[in-house]
Amino acid sequence: MNVFDTLNSRGYIKRVSDDEAVRELLDRPPVTIYQGFDPTASSLHVGHFMSLMVFHYLQQAGHRMIFLVGGGTGIVGDPSGRSDARRKLTREEIQRNADAIKRQVQGIGLVDFEAGNPPALMLNNADWLDMPLFDFLEQVAPHFSVNVLIKQDTFARRLADRQNLSLFEFMYPTLQGFDFLYQFDHYDCRMQVGGDDQWGNLVAGLDLIQNVRHKPAHVMTFPLLLDSSRQKMGKTSGGKALWLDPAQVSPFDFFQYWINAPDDDQPRNFRLFTFLPLGEIDQIVAGDRRAAARRLAFEITRIVHGEAAAQQAEADSLKAFGGAGLPQDVPTITLTGDEAAAGVLLTELLVRAGIKSKGEAKRLIEGGGVQVNDTRVSTVQQKIGRADLRDLDGGRAAVVRYGKGKILRVLLKA
Repeated sequence: MNVFDTLNSRGYIKRVSDDEAVRELLDRPPVTIYQGFDPTASSLHVGHFMSLMVFHYLQQAGHRMIFLVGGGTGIVGDPSGRSDARRKLTREEIQRNADAIKRQVQGIGLVDFEAGNPPALMLNNADWLDMPLFDFLEQVAPHFSVNVLIKQDTFARRLADRQNLSLFEFMYPTLQGFDFLYQFDHYDCRMQVGGDDQWGNLVAGLDLIQNVRHKPAHVMTFPLLLDSSRQKMGKTSGGKALWLDPAQVSPFDFFQYWINAPDDDQPRNFRLFTFLPLGEIDQIVAGDRRAAARRLAFEITRIVHGEAAAQQAEADSLKAFGGAGLPQDVPTITLTGDEAAAGVLLTELLVRAGIKSKGEAKRLIEGGGVQVNDTRVSTVQQKIGRADLRDLDGGRAAVVRYGKGKILRVLLKA
């Protein structure tokens, strides 16, 4: 099957500059294809994970993939979909984030930078965007129409709402467009991919190549990840982004996110985030939904964090929500001897665990959403102290379950 058809059948494709031309192009490997990732954080998130899956399919089909780190564009920050300007990062922050993302992508292993077919490239647009201003104005700026740029959704909305729009942000599509042109010239890059909220920026590069080089190039976007309630997917129950870095979202919390994802989203999530054949996916989602959720969580956690971490997350999930035991890879708060003797308010412990405020913790308790050692908490004055700590797997601990699949372990300091 043509890789275009494979991607389309699994739901990765939202929009394409020319369906037939792209399908024909991808049928003649190797084609050089790129996507840019601005290092505005030290980790990629679940939306980027979908991009890495697409990279894997395209590389396996024989195409040369470029993972472009936006060391230059990250200084500006992509304004797409935002109602205000991003916090401006220093060059040192950008470099630290870029280094962390490089290590992360290479560690996950979906993209092969050494022995792929052919090997992928990792580039940084800071290497060519650090150019004299007048060179950029002469070579690039004349090919962008302000009349067209202000019609992009983000800019049009900001202007209509009379929100401040700086020239700094307004330049972003021109920088991304130049990225495409530069890689077209130096790496024979014929295609750019990205999230559908990037459509305007992708087309800006496409138009620039056609206007300057008078040669064809193409773009393709992926769908934005929305859950069944049409909210943006990828937030944990504590409100954090679903980062791929285990130091920011533990493999256990990552696993639990997929366990608790809406059942109606299972078919799509299996297609986008696992490599299981479509026929097998149909059989899985037609069966028991809880069993399907566990299979989904295991497969995705295995790809991102590895087999051992997935097995540990599954075991801890079963301990936490399927019977007695002391889970290992869960958030832990350790009480001092004095705290254990006096007891600590549960609301305070929940805030320490990541709940936004004591008010939110109180509302969670009052709504019946908190259990201590499998007993539902009925008062916001509930404390956890020495009497609540049980012998579990050789340790003294209380297990607090709260919200949608969240768990907290409270230990006594040795």
